Amino acid sequence: MDEQTRSKVDAEIANIIAMSIKLGAETRKMGAETSKIAAETIKIAAEAAKIAAETSKIAAEAGNMTAENSKMDAETAKAYAEVGKIRAEVDKISSENRYYPIIVTATATLAIVGLARLFFGG
Repeated sequence: MDEQTRSKVDAEIANIIAMSIKLGAETRKMGAETSKIAAETIKIAAEAAKIAAETSKIAAEAGNMTAENSKMDAETAKAYAEVGKIRAEVDKISSENRYYPIIVTATATLAIVGLARLFFGG
């Protein structure tokens, strides 16, 4: 392998390594964001559980009173809305985590190809 080809290969390997580092940083950033979303989801779930418990308490106390039943229905709707938000966030977290293995695999493949080209002159 002549010097010019060797320089091109070295530059390409350096580029691949830089891309791998950048992908790794992005992956860590996504992981941190996913952790934040998961923590918020847990807080929201706890709040939804509190709302659901309060709704049950109101239902036991309200009996057949129309005004109390209307209030309970409103709080139940709010609890369902919160649960819907939680489900949406969980779906978002799940979809974000699907790309992590692909990014890691692609990064590893690029690194292996780069090293193979360096040592075997591809």
